[in-house]
Amino acid sequence: MEKCKLFYKLFILILLISSCNSSNSKKENELDLNKNPQTHSEKLSKVTQEEKILFFEDQFGSYKFTFRGNKVDILYKYSDYTSPIEKAELKDGKIITEGCSECYVLNQNSLCVPNPETGESDCYAFIRSKSTHDIEETINPELIGYFKGQVLKDGEKVIKINWAKENKANYTRDMSYSGSRYTSESLTVPNGKKWILLYINEDFTFESGDVVGSVPDLFIDNRENEIGNRRFSNESNINLSRAKDENIKIYSGSTIKAISSRTNGNGVGDDFVEYKGEMWFLEIND
Repeated sequence: MEKCKLFYKLFILILLISSCNSSNSKKENELDLNKNPQTHSEKLSKVTQEEKILFFEDQFGSYKFTFRGNKVDILYKYSDYTSPIEKAELKDGKIITEGCSECYVLNQNSLCVPNPETGESDCYAFIRSKSTHDIEETINPELIGYFKGQVLKDGEKVIKINWAKENKANYTRDMSYSGSRYTSESLTVPNGKKWILLYINEDFTFESGDVVGSVPDLFIDNRENEIGNRRFSNESNINLSRAKDENIKIYSGSTIKAISSRTNGNGVGDDFVEYKGEMWFLEIND
């Protein structure tokens, strides 16, 4: 009987110690949360504070917009002149400066700024290869999960690949090696995923100022895929449902690369001074 009483007392003592440790642990956790609270809204705020850059230019000047949350820094360059940074605010998809809500109008692929001398607007082309994000997802971050008004399903996202003159390549079929072709990075479709081609295009800007659009050569697993026309170069006519049935599909583990369709200095009268290439893929579960 005495042994039973002793065992019972020890059992009660263990329960009390365990309860005390649990209480202290809870208090320590509460103290840690009070010191460094990380609420869902704060985590979301950090995401929305990500720096996003949009770049626009024509043959005369350029604009660089740097977005941090709803704060916007605007930098203008013209020849040797660089303006002071102008402060603005992003509100309801518009760039608002002091006393002006229509000074900077962002369209699908351009920026338009009123010109007081002509009474009209000067428009600058969106330069995707120098920008970190698309216009739409920058000025309307709530549209993440959508693509051109179409809902992306679970597991789907749009992959956008841009390149300029960073990487050079030559074809053995080229008649001359006096110039270079320009290539994207080589990318591999992740395991369990499939990529569907939505858009592919390249722009050559020549010394004359003319811009010529074309289709770069697309390689899948080191074999050229014959696209043959500009069917995939109309970004305003992309239907995700139709693309899943009709468009070029690249499967898990395959490697893709695009190379400019021409060599600088060959095939056209003057050299092109600027080059940009772009591809979009819809990533889905395989």
